[in-house]
Amino acid sequence: FKTQVFFFLQIIDLRNKKGLTQLDISKSMGISESYYNLIEQGQRQKNMNIAILYGLSKALKVSVNTLVDKEINFARKGD
Repeated sequence: FKTQVFFFLQIIDLRNKKGLTQLDISKSMGISESYYNLIEQGQRQKNMNIAILYGLSKALKVSVNTLVDKEINFARKGD
């Protein structure tokens, strides 16, 4: 659960640093703003599927590896 929360906080942080809104990201991903909000709140995609992960990486203009590596590093620190 702790790594899951970290992943969503990481997405919010990246979005804010890039000056993007939830609407910006949701439009870029082709999903509704309300669905994207649920993703950020951890209420959807609890097991992140590759399509959502890829969409997030494109919308945030970071590589999938960046998202995954941060998650893995955090998980290792928690062990």
